[in-house]
Amino acid sequence: MCNIVIKYKEHKQFRQAVKLINVLAFLPVNMIRKGISVLYETFNYNDDVDDILTYFNATYMNGIYKATTTAFGTTYLKRQPSIFPPHLWNVFNASKKGYARTNNIFEAFNNKFKNIVRIKHPNIYIFIDSIQIINSTTMISLTKNLMMMFF
Repeated sequence: MCNIVIKYKEHKQFRQAVKLINVLAFLPVNMIRKGISVLYETFNYNDDVDDILTYFNATYMNGIYKATTTAFGTTYLKRQPSIFPPHLWNVFNASKKGYARTNNIFEAFNNKFKNIVRIKHPNIYIFIDSIQIINSTTMISLTKNLMMMFF
């Protein structure tokens, strides 16, 4: 097992530090850089947290630098964009407006369905009842939204 995984399981302070990275998703996009800087400053004593923040920064924020050689033989560093830029994972505006905080509508539906059913393998009657509950709550929500648009 990886050293960081063991540390995550056994050290509460390390686990809490890593979980703070999730907070970045709820900051306004223009404040995320400041948020990650605060995390770097807060956990500068811990090399493992620093490694995780560096990975997060490269993958989800600023990308990485790649050495590129020109036709004249000079080498320079060019920033490659991040794989998942903040506009893909940030949920600040969605949370503020009351929208779903997931970009996967099926994940949201499955979570809602699981909370209504509450058992792993429901019989057909529980399944149908659960679908009817979801349908009625969705219709109520849609009706409320339509009413708000006209009044």
